[in-house]
Amino acid sequence: MRSAGYDLVLSMHKNLYNKILSDLFKTNVELAKKTGKILSYSLTLKKPPIVESFIENQIKFNCELRSDFSIFNYLRFSLSPVANLIVSINYLKNEKKIQAKLVRSHLSPASSDGKKPGILGKVFYRLVDQLFGSRLSQQYEKIALPSNLYAFTLPEMPGDSVQPLNVDVVNITAVKNDVISICANLLGRVGGNSKELSDFTDGQDIAFCLSTEAITRVESLFWKGTNSTRVEAKEGRLDVKQDILLNVLTQLRLAFDDALVKHTIPRYHQFVDSWIDYRISARFPEPTFKIAEGNKIDIPNIKVILNLDAKLQLKKVKTVGNIETDDIVTAATFSERDLDLMVKSATAKLIIDKGFRLLAKIEKLDVDFDLKWGLPDVILDAFVDEIEDHIVGVYPTLVLSPAMFSETIPGTALQFDLDLGKIMTYTDEIIVLGSVDVK
Repeated sequence: MRSAGYDLVLSMHKNLYNKILSDLFKTNVELAKKTGKILSYSLTLKKPPIVESFIENQIKFNCELRSDFSIFNYLRFSLSPVANLIVSINYLKNEKKIQAKLVRSHLSPASSDGKKPGILGKVFYRLVDQLFGSRLSQQYEKIALPSNLYAFTLPEMPGDSVQPLNVDVVNITAVKNDVISICANLLGRVGGNSKELSDFTDGQDIAFCLSTEAITRVESLFWKGTNSTRVEAKEGRLDVKQDILLNVLTQLRLAFDDALVKHTIPRYHQFVDSWIDYRISARFPEPTFKIAEGNKIDIPNIKVILNLDAKLQLKKVKTVGNIETDDIVTAATFSERDLDLMVKSATAKLIIDKGFRLLAKIEKLDVDFDLKWGLPDVILDAFVDEIEDHIVGVYPTLVLSPAMFSETIPGTALQFDLDLGKIMTYTDEIIVLGSVDVK
């Protein structure tokens, strides 16, 4: 398993980190400056840092610096070293923060003219090394994780009565030189082995892997919080063509029955229209589902509880003199209560919503049930089609994951434009791949 036994693995390619660093550290960022009678200096970041590689919980950077010195405001010279940095990354679980600690800072000794520095130059290189390392350690020692990585509420969940979905970040580690992964479990579950992690980014900026078991628990929590008492109703009308009306009345034995005796048809009366008014009311017990190939989810045991009401309506026109009046006759009524409808098959399509959550939306289903209403098949088939369309239209969307990404980084003005363009399904997990643009 690519998820290595964790519920959720978020993997980020070094290209994404370099996009972020390129925006966070603009060209010619002043890192340190001092003006004195004897010695004055400034330390500037010429170009944004670049992530070279990941090794376990360490990140290797390099960045180009420029340092300008002035002695007694007379002797001036510049150094343009390349800083090679190794920063360790540790997750502080209690604080919900990432600690970035400088492990090593080394400057490649090259002056602005490309010559190796002399003794005095080496002294100033050491000064630059200390200044740069101190600046980095002070400013970026701890970074808060986005809040949606550890606690949030699923969409439509009543926050006052349902506990938010808790996400426990377990481990942050490099999978290979180009990828680092954040591993998490949901709802108090314990498990996962970082040694079994693999790279599933396929060269993309970002990738998410969610286990089927985790998806099932998220969906169950969401369903119980939003759909346990949900009712969706629809009212409509089916036309009954005149050429089958007699057949309808015959099958219902209403042509010469007491139901129409009250509305005896004199020679001045005639039926000019007929239809069935109906109301469909649906409730939705929690479904079971399984992941299928082709970005689909099969729902083999989908169940819907229906209340059905229908009326066969006939319109008569009565003419008295030159005046015509309409008279609506209810020829028959039908109803079903708590009809336990088992759907033969249903397929849902996986989508990503605007909140970067993984959802499954019903797109096709097949039902087959017998209504003992004594109506011709052509009418019952049309009514069943209406029921199918109603269920497809109102069946609740399955929420399968929390928000997989945040559009901002706390404490910065960065915003991300995320394109999750590819979803891959397996029997035991789902992988989502995407690219990220930094605004």
